[in-house]
Amino acid sequence: MSNTLKNIAIILGVSTLAFGGYYFYTQYSSTQFDVAANEQDMQKMLNDTQVFIERGRVLNQITINLDFFGNSRFLSLRSFSTKIEERPVGRLDPFADVESVDGGSNF
Repeated sequence: MSNTLKNIAIILGVSTLAFGGYYFYTQYSSTQFDVAANEQDMQKMLNDTQVFIERGRVLNQITINLDFFGNSRFLSLRSFSTKIEERPVGRLDPFADVESVDGGSNF
């Protein structure tokens, strides 16, 4: 590799590292949370958390009666679905021509 190519590669590498470092630095500083400046946001977050906890309590109090599934009328139901036969999928040689008749096709 010539010296010019090495110099260009080094300059591109250093500039990429510098840009990446700057990008991660700006992302880190933008994600910091200042409680004093965001008192309203903190209060809203606490209120939303309290609503979430209360809804969880309501959902945990729900009980479901599963006696329906033990009923003889439910157990006597039968399925009218059609059984699907297993069929080979794809071709033995996916790169062979579709028109080839050499046994490599399962169509």
